[in-house]
Amino acid sequence: MKRINVPVEQKEWLSLAEFADAAGVSKTAVSRWIKGGYLDATRYSPKCIMLRRGELECYLRGEMMERHRIRTTGEEADKEALKC
Repeated sequence: MKRINVPVEQKEWLSLAEFADAAGVSKTAVSRWIKGGYLDATRYSPKCIMLRRGELECYLRGEMMERHRIRTTGEEADKEALKC
């Protein structure tokens, strides 16, 4: 069966490696951000972790840290800041 490569820009879900490549960081950094609660991810199996494309967009806009601060402090938040 022939494998079709879909550009990252067209995918709704990204693997941990695809996210790291697109963000310009290591897979280890992405794993730490997931464990620290900075990024939301879905684990389908012990070796399959997927992130929504919106998480990448949030990271690239520089909103990841602000969203995490709002989540962890329980402050009243602008719903748009948590929407990533």
